[in-house]
Amino acid sequence: MMSKIPWNDIESYKVACAQLLIEYDSHIKDHVRKAYLNGNPSDLGSHCSHRAGEAMSTNAAESRGKELQKGQTSALSSEADPDEESKNPIHMIAGAGIDADKHMSLSDPLKDFAVNAPRNKFIESALNELRKISSYRPPPTLTNSSRNVQKFLNLSGTFLYSIVTVNGLETPHESVLGNKRVESFTIHFPTTSRLFTSLSLYMLNDIAKFDQAPAGMYSRFASEDAKDVQKLISHLSTLRPNETKDLYQMLAQKRRENTPELQPGENATMFLIRRSQRKVDPKWAEPPRHPSRKGAKGKTGKGGKGKGGKGKAKSAKASEDFEQLNQEKLEREKDAGEVEVVSSVKASRPKTDVFVSEELPIDGEGGILEVAMTEGLKSDGLKSDEGLKSASDASVPHDRETLRDRIRLKRELGDWVETQFILGSKDERMQITCNCEDYSKWGCCEHCIYIEVLHRGEFDFVSRGNEQWQDNRKKALHNIETQCGRVRSSK
Repeated sequence: MMSKIPWNDIESYKVACAQLLIEYDSHIKDHVRKAYLNGNPSDLGSHCSHRAGEAMSTNAAESRGKELQKGQTSALSSEADPDEESKNPIHMIAGAGIDADKHMSLSDPLKDFAVNAPRNKFIESALNELRKISSYRPPPTLTNSSRNVQKFLNLSGTFLYSIVTVNGLETPHESVLGNKRVESFTIHFPTTSRLFTSLSLYMLNDIAKFDQAPAGMYSRFASEDAKDVQKLISHLSTLRPNETKDLYQMLAQKRRENTPELQPGENATMFLIRRSQRKVDPKWAEPPRHPSRKGAKGKTGKGGKGKGGKGKAKSAKASEDFEQLNQEKLEREKDAGEVEVVSSVKASRPKTDVFVSEELPIDGEGGILEVAMTEGLKSDGLKSDEGLKSASDASVPHDRETLRDRIRLKRELGDWVETQFILGSKDERMQITCNCEDYSKWGCCEHCIYIEVLHRGEFDFVSRGNEQWQDNRKKALHNIETQCGRVRSSK
């Protein structure tokens, strides 16, 4: 997770290093402290060890080395004995020349060196999102005398709960987007995990309000929906006006608190989940599949056993039994206030040896890392996150967010994507930067294209048949300004 700290956030990297050394003091060897956790992101290959779009980590260097090797092989293709001739430095220079000719422009050698942003990789997905925004039609507001039931349909959460700041001050969207006189601003997009976590807490708090209410009064939310991603998606798009305003206030407060400093009760894992940036898995919204009892190759033979013959059904059952026993053991130790040391899990596996890493995930919701960090390895002297509240305990208001409250989507890290626009002077070109993973890796991302289209009105790369992007832009700006203004308005 430390390697995914954004390219422009060296301060968070140093805080994470210091906190890890505090929490795992007796478990970190001296050479690890000196070689990796020394506060220098270059030694760990982090995004913040280089400028956006550059490749300076060890893995990236190995990748570039392979490209050089391909060029050398191409240069030696006509040699009788390429293995012997490969030692000749002239042939090595030829390989470097082939690589340079492929990756660098001869007219401007430094133009694409190390920074080669594949804009086409993000254009279409960004335009698809903007098409949805421009085609949004809010349901009509019904009068009190109408017999029809009022329906609610919200704008995309990415834009509806986005926040614009100018010089650090929150500013209405309509005062900034499309206004060419604004020299610089930052637009903050909440990540999907941040949205769902705040929505989940809002639902639980709403349920708690009705615990002492008279009979017949109850919340429209169900406590079991607060951890169901599919239900959260449905609720997010159909929240009522007063609910969207409350959720916006919760998110706005979280954005103000999203500083590179440790928050009260926050450990290293929670800090990295909040400050790192990693894209969500493309299939995050798909319902989870139920575990299959098929054989190793996905086929079943006679008697319900796998294609491999005997032992396949037994192995699947052993895997299921082991997972159940392990879960029961963790529950018992949780009640006692302790959790077994992670390294002992491997030793308790049955002899069938059918368990792979997916059976015991390290990261993500329900993983070993989450259990260890939330419950605390007290037997090893590590501090636990005190005062954790169960997600099902709706009677307790969530004043402080904990790791248990977090809605962890596959692969995603981070709370807020911050895209900054700087107009610059006559001698300086316009700059649009972002802290998301795509921008750290490629020097370009969907969020930058949002700003180019919505704010600057640039359509040089937006020739898509007969689409009228001037009209699309006007409609998108109108929907963003009106709907965002609605959730910002006071009750």
